[in-house]
Amino acid sequence: MPEPLDTIRRVNSDQPMSVDELQRACAVLDRHSRSKKTDVLQARRRAEERLVKLTGASAPSAVRQVPLHDAIYSGSQRPPKQPQTGGNALGGFVVLLLIVAAVIYGCTRLGGDDSSSSSGSSDSAGEVGEVSRAEFEGEGRTWPLTVDRGTLDCEPANRVIFTADGTTYAVNGTAKGAGEWPDIDPIWADDGSGLGLKVDIGDLIGAGLALCE
Repeated sequence: MPEPLDTIRRVNSDQPMSVDELQRACAVLDRHSRSKKTDVLQARRRAEERLVKLTGASAPSAVRQVPLHDAIYSGSQRPPKQPQTGGNALGGFVVLLLIVAAVIYGCTRLGGDDSSSSSGSSDSAGEVGEVSRAEFEGEGRTWPLTVDRGTLDCEPANRVIFTADGTTYAVNGTAKGAGEWPDIDPIWADDGSGLGLKVDIGDLIGAGLALCE
């Protein structure tokens, strides 16, 4: 994915960026968000956070719907919430704030930011989805586990978890850091190199983060 690499590096650096540059970065990362690559998702979140910090405005509470095909899971998916609209514009300052809010809404990333989670703590988690080796491999994605199927879920704060045979495991670093579930290592497949390395788990994490939306 050569196109967004420069954008990812720029967003993740400490170099200052203008509002226009951050908006363009969001647009570039949006075009590649369907890949569910961790570096793209993280850079997209960082761009939004920098834009919010720079403009001093908060992103509206909204949930973007992800097509079933792209999320790589079977099961129900909640419909997107409608953004809350304000009253009549009261002067140029209010109009400016509405414009900034619309721009931020356009680059709201997968899973939403922390500022939007306060609108309803019970609704911040995504829907549960059944995933399987057959589904992943049928989509040309990597299945990283020794079990053939299970239930993928996303708890609040983007904590991706996976349940198989009655045990729930922490998949990504955020879930592991919470300390509420055992590590995924017991069912994480070796890559066959004999060096103790594991199969790339990025596709599973990406599908789990899609459930956070």
